[in-house]
Amino acid sequence: MFKKSALELKNVRCLAITGVLIAAYIVLKAYATVDFGPTLRIHLGYVALATIGMLFGPVVAMLAAIPCDLLSALLRGGGGGILWGLTLVYVFQGLVYGVMLYGFDLGKSVWKSVKLILAQVIVIFISQMVMITFVLYSYGFIGGDADTVRTLVAARVVKNVIEFPLSLAILYAVLVPIKMAYKRAVKS
Repeated sequence: MFKKSALELKNVRCLAITGVLIAAYIVLKAYATVDFGPTLRIHLGYVALATIGMLFGPVVAMLAAIPCDLLSALLRGGGGGILWGLTLVYVFQGLVYGVMLYGFDLGKSVWKSVKLILAQVIVIFISQMVMITFVLYSYGFIGGDADTVRTLVAARVVKNVIEFPLSLAILYAVLVPIKMAYKRAVKS
């Protein structure tokens, strides 16, 4: 899978579509975002990253996650700057989406649906709840006394539990038509 995904980088169509999806990620993260404070944010950029993983695999998705995060951080500003720990978390998300969704075709089998659900479970509950919380704590965005940390972590847990079914429904609604359109475009 990784070799096949790496070979996608030689394909001009892959590079062009990935570039467009990186731009879409940046726009979605900048404008399709709900902020609940400095450490709680819901954005739709994951849809573009999941699409890259679905179409071109883990290598392309991991590489695309780097400019996705860095450019959106530079354009968004907000005083946080570039947090390399978060960039690595987004690379991990690209890996998850690439491994789980590469070749995704919802109508073909139940296993494909399970893989989409499992990908989103990993991204929401491991990547966002554990890894991003750890990075924010490491950089000092979540800190203070134990009660403050517990309160902020509890808020992140609630946010991610609420976000999971919503993000899963959005991925189902978006990835299937994108995959169908891509298959039609590639055949012609």
